[in-house]
Amino acid sequence: MSYSLTVIVNSADIPILKAAGYKLCLAKKVNNSFNVIWQGGNFLYRNTFTWSAKYQVFGSNEYANGALVEAATETVNIQFGQTATLDNSGSMHNAGGTPDKSGTFHINNNYGAINFGVNGLMNNKYSPIYVTPSPLVFGPVNLTPTEELLVWFDATLVTGSMISQSISGAINIDFTQIPSRSVTYASDPSSPGRGGWSLDGQLALARTYSPLTNRFIVDKPQPGLLAKMSKILAAPKSTSGSDLVKVVAEFEPGTAVRFADYLRNARPEWEPTHTELFVEARIMPAEPLFDSAGAVRDCEIAFLEAYRGFHGQPYKKLMFDVLDVQGGSFGSPITVSATADVSTGKAVYRFKNIPDAQQFATSTGTFKQSGVTLVGALKGVAVVVTASFDNATNNPQADRDIVKTTLNLWLQTWQNTTHSDSMVFQGPIIWNKDI
Repeated sequence: MSYSLTVIVNSADIPILKAAGYKLCLAKKVNNSFNVIWQGGNFLYRNTFTWSAKYQVFGSNEYANGALVEAATETVNIQFGQTATLDNSGSMHNAGGTPDKSGTFHINNNYGAINFGVNGLMNNKYSPIYVTPSPLVFGPVNLTPTEELLVWFDATLVTGSMISQSISGAINIDFTQIPSRSVTYASDPSSPGRGGWSLDGQLALARTYSPLTNRFIVDKPQPGLLAKMSKILAAPKSTSGSDLVKVVAEFEPGTAVRFADYLRNARPEWEPTHTELFVEARIMPAEPLFDSAGAVRDCEIAFLEAYRGFHGQPYKKLMFDVLDVQGGSFGSPITVSATADVSTGKAVYRFKNIPDAQQFATSTGTFKQSGVTLVGALKGVAVVVTASFDNATNNPQADRDIVKTTLNLWLQTWQNTTHSDSMVFQGPIIWNKDI
């Protein structure tokens, strides 16, 4: 099972929050408490986090507020139901036992007094999510992560920081029933960093969390903040009705049913259905979008994020159709495997890891030829490349051909680098509008 969270930050608040040194922070519940920053760093308007139930355990340094988690022993992978052993010399041995669905893994401590830590995988990188608050002497240690996150803005903590002091202005989000959630944040006009949230489009009052008592207290919102959040939530939604995007994937015979079964487990909220050759799913964009092309691009990234975990024959064609809330279609479907027309478009490329994706995104902007500008935007292990013709003519078909040729030349250049084997997916260009 994969999980995702999209955090939207009110545009007007971004420069104010950054000027005050605030970072977007996430913590995950383990053993019924939040006590380590899983992610804490820079943020943009739209921030997407993806993860799955993949963990590591280790012996760690002592628990202290604000200190960074450090592994004092070997770090080993572990699954639910398994047990790792710390021997009497302080060496952590690989986890053993049959994995199960218990939701708990264990450490057998033969060493003596020591704290234990847990890493979780987010955006393809392991980071600390928990440290036992006190040293454990001997015997079994049970560790139970829960799919629940705490999200807030903080000016002092970073990824891997231990927390024991109260956290205010936070929202806690449960993923146990819904694996994909979206929140929007806006600062209190009189106090940046102490703001309000909406969860999946509904107002959610901020809370103060105490790691010492493991309790929440609802923050009393100021009238100015309530007015601000009400205005944001009441903002007009897309006039084009982009509430849902229908995606249809075509496969070779026999593969569609396998992919549909996989997608029902990975993204059940998309309600996938299938025939012998086609799989259909319905995806809601992470934020309201005012044009069909924008909705398609947003949902293409989400679909490919889920698709990369499927081990089977690749799809032959992807088709997207923007729907209204009743499921009616707006205009003609967009076929991703074919070009649409126009001289500016976007394409998605996926990589095995974030560093190579970052290298590709950065290098893309340095490649310029035939009056075509390329811009790469990093999206986790994906890069969205915008290709545009600087001096468009009255022959958009010819302009489009020049854009495609330039993009292909850039891809050929990349294939000659030492990182070329890291690219695992090349998406087609989705043009911004019809000619």
